[in-house]
Amino acid sequence: MTLLLVEQRAKETTACNVTVQTVPPFTTDMYIRTERKLNLEALEKLSDSELLALRVKRVPTSSFSVKPAKVDMGKAVKEAAEAA
Repeated sequence: MTLLLVEQRAKETTACNVTVQTVPPFTTDMYIRTERKLNLEALEKLSDSELLALRVKRVPTSSFSVKPAKVDMGKAVKEAAEAA
């Protein structure tokens, strides 16, 4: 909601300042931060030669995870009873 109010105020101030310059300018750049980032999902779809033209290099990586094995105690007790 605040973003909308800031944008609305900036438009109103800009419209008023066209004729009267007594009020300092109120712009959205003064109060709203914008951040520009690369779309990595879109870059993934490009070929290596297209990435090279953008000075981007595709680096293959691999990862793995280790999880402990689960022991089914009910099954282990049953097998031990059968073996005895």
